[in-house]
Formats: sequence, C-alpha cells, structure tokens
Amino acid sequence: MHKPSVVPEPPAAALAGVDLAAVARIDLASPETGLAIPPSGPDPAGLTRELVKSYPPKVLRKRAKHIRVNDPDDIPPIEANARSVPGIITQRGCCYA
Repeated sequence: MHKPSVVPEPPAAALAGVDLAAVARIDLASPETGLAIPPSGPDPAGLTRELVKSYPPKVLRKRAKHIRVNDPDDIPPIEANARSVPGIITQRGCCYA
C-alpha cells in the first residue's frame, strides 16, 4: 500500500478554532432557522440538455425523457424505460455493447 507523502492534519487540530458555544446555540431542528431552498433553482430544460449533449441524436431524444430535476413542491412523473440502449447503464447496473 502506498503511503501519502504529506500527512493530513488531524480533525481535532482543524476544529480547534471553532467556537463550540456558538455552534451549540444554533437550532437546526426548526424549519425557521434551517437553510432555505434558493428561490431560483436550476433551469430543468437547460440541465437536461447539458446532461445528454454527448449522446447520439437518437439516444439523446430517448434519454432526455427520463431525466427530471427534483422540485420539492411539484414531483414530476418519471417515464419508465421501455428497453435498454447499448452503451447506457441500466437500473440493474448492466451495460451491454
């Protein structure tokens, strides 16, 4: 086994400068103090185009139907694959050529 040439800093030393009292005062259990979801999420159509742009045109059309951007307010229906496409990994983790 290859040992790293630089030994990483121990976690305790990295966290030594953290104010534990300030962290303990943060109430992460209530939704009011939790992190808010940004009002403008990613553009679903643009994200889908970016993800499938490397595929050939026929595969691109088929794969684009199955990609959905998660939205906590509106859950889009997911289309089922009718069949597998060579070179694309399936749900079972198989990829055939």
